[in-house]
Amino acid sequence: MNVQFAKKPVRSTVLSVMGGMLLLAAAGLANAGISTTKHNLGSGAPGGNNKFDGTAEICVFCHTPHAAASNNPPLWNKALPTGSYNLYDTINSSTIDGEVLQPNAAGNMSVSIACLSCHDGSQAMNNFINAPGSGGYNAAGANMAGTWTSGSGTNPVDVTTGQLAARTATTGVANLGSDLRDDHPIGIRYCGGGPTQASPTTACTDGDFFAPSNSVIGGQTVFWVDTGGAGRQKTDLILYNRTFTAGVGPSVECASCHDPHTTTSLFLRLSNANSALCLTCHNK
Repeated sequence: MNVQFAKKPVRSTVLSVMGGMLLLAAAGLANAGISTTKHNLGSGAPGGNNKFDGTAEICVFCHTPHAAASNNPPLWNKALPTGSYNLYDTINSSTIDGEVLQPNAAGNMSVSIACLSCHDGSQAMNNFINAPGSGGYNAAGANMAGTWTSGSGTNPVDVTTGQLAARTATTGVANLGSDLRDDHPIGIRYCGGGPTQASPTTACTDGDFFAPSNSVIGGQTVFWVDTGGAGRQKTDLILYNRTFTAGVGPSVECASCHDPHTTTSLFLRLSNANSALCLTCHNK
């Protein structure tokens, strides 16, 4: 019996192969980008970085695909701080129009607590919920065995504790500590009021700020401050929904201005040349 099989069109095959190559290239570029920044803490990190010899992995210092922390940040691989923070509004309440919430408010946690799980200096940066390899799971988080080598310049790590070195004029600002009064406010309702999920097009009540843009994604209204261009841009400043007294609405968080996966200076979403980043939100 002579059986003939239909041949797959050459053009279709070529396009499929090209598509697969593009996806692999994109994934490789993303990983390569992070690997050159200070957020690469693994043993293969570039010179000048803080390095941990317990693993060569990069993403594991923040994320795990399995058994992640369930109470807020995406696939988060670190125990979240439980202490309270001294926030900006405690000394500047007369100049702030927006309600300010604790980063780790019970039942109303912000994404900023993910950043603070390293940057408040309270625990080792090799503290993982799900360490690489088999048998490394610990729901409360545990320090993975290994040795730290401190990076050169600012933002070094304490090689004994694995924590970021205490904040001084010479070590830089990577260790924010729990006193955040001298840092840009986080957990603050954007524009001091106005937009909420229920009324997303309500203008901001504070004329010193630009009104945020909004859209419905996954059935939920989300907010951002537009930086120009058609549609959403990677440089747009993201506002994160939190539950304020007036309802669920946009909140300024660490990741509003910082993108931990970018290679730009200070991980800023947008260059602050000529105060461009500040003036995206502030109408001055």
